Amino acid sequence: MTKQQKINKEWGFWGTIKQAAKTDEQITNLFNITLCRLRELYPDKGDDFFVEFLNSRAGRHFADYLLDNPGRFHFGVVAMKIAMLNKVSMKQWLTCYWLGAPGQVGTVNRPLLYRAALRSMMQFPDIYEKMRDMVGCNLEKPVWETPEQWIDSENVTAEELKTLWLEIQDKVA
Repeated sequence: MTKQQKINKEWGFWGTIKQAAKTDEQITNLFNITLCRLRELYPDKGDDFFVEFLNSRAGRHFADYLLDNPGRFHFGVVAMKIAMLNKVSMKQWLTCYWLGAPGQVGTVNRPLLYRAALRSMMQFPDIYEKMRDMVGCNLEKPVWETPEQWIDSENVTAEELKTLWLEIQDKVA
């Protein structure tokens, strides 16, 4: 039986994000998105391992990296960086925490990561509506009825996904 790690809300990843985020909901969402992404990257590790890592000094440094500059906090930009994480970029924080080697280095599938980041932004109704406008879902005869259909289309390129991401950032900044 494993112990249940308690999230340290004053220190580590959470405490650092808390200093920059505008709402408790943003902090919770970023923590959960990060936990989800770490599970995908390292499926052999359990939640207790990741919570312990995020509670640590390495978790604080990792949050600093995501924020770049706390004065310029933007939820969407931080969420995008989390979605773009790969084993290469995580190695520098995990090695100062992990006793063993982080494992094999993976490659980045940019279209998949942009899709994941865009989907995470769809949870916000105003952004969802902007996305509907940008991909033409509100036309009288739309090619795609929802932004999800556009994002999942095999005909959409990584460059188009990146462009949509950048346009959304301009509209919500």
